[in-house]
Amino acid sequence: MALLSYGCNTGVGYAGFDFYSHLPFSRWIVVPHRKLGVNARLLDSGCHVLPQSPETDITAPEEFLRESLDGISTLLCIERSYYPGLFPLAHAMGIRIVLMPNAEFFFPDHPELKFVDTFIAPTLACYDMLNGLGFASRTDYIPHAVDTMRFAFRRSERVETALHCHGWGGYKRRKGTDIVLQAVA
Repeated sequence: MALLSYGCNTGVGYAGFDFYSHLPFSRWIVVPHRKLGVNARLLDSGCHVLPQSPETDITAPEEFLRESLDGISTLLCIERSYYPGLFPLAHAMGIRIVLMPNAEFFFPDHPELKFVDTFIAPTLACYDMLNGLGFASRTDYIPHAVDTMRFAFRRSERVETALHCHGWGGYKRRKGTDIVLQAVA
């Protein structure tokens, strides 16, 4: 089983690192981010780093993709396929394709989605979106887990200082910034 995602200092990059660190993947196929590249501290010898970002060169070398996919039974992609032709190639190689989409990069009419065997919806909003778009029979709801060793629960009666990370903005206000702004107003 292999994982495909960014490997940099973004939400998707850290999600990829967490998945790779905690789940039994044989390799992590790392896509360079168009602005942030790759965080080498996240990588190990099981990582295959693609040579260019999809925004720089939208066609990854097919030979490199074949080598990265060789010998795996399942490919889990976080967010999207990143490279045109990846899903048909993996399908032709007999690889099961699992996609955990992000709403901002999900295009329901994309012709390569027919090759996705299973969609993982990490939120109920994503689950409802996928079901509403006709993917119900191929969608499973598996919520994001919280690493309680890294983020231990602490009860607070009063908050003196708070931090909200807006990221790059989110899709349809899903980052909750509007709620935070109302709370502090």
